[in-house]
Amino acid sequence: MFELADVLSRRKLDRYITVEDRKQFLRELRRVTELVPIIQLVRECRDPSDDKFLEVALNRRADLIITGDQGLIVLNPWREIEIVSPAEYLQRS
Repeated sequence: MFELADVLSRRKLDRYITVEDRKQFLRELRRVTELVPIIQLVRECRDPSDDKFLEVALNRRADLIITGDQGLIVLNPWREIEIVSPAEYLQRS
């Protein structure tokens, strides 16, 4: 959440969305999110900075990861967790 708050605080976003709207978004996001304790660590992505997404999915026992990151999509399926693009997910609906 801290990384997202940092990115959303960047001045270059001022021309697209107000600071207050960004703060409101973060408040709403905090209200509906769940902290997932990371017990099982993962070191399987070709980009190590993406391992955190697999860790959350694994430790929360997710059924699905939706991502535009090709480094994650190429792992599909990963440990019985499906990994799909947003477009692929929306086609199912």
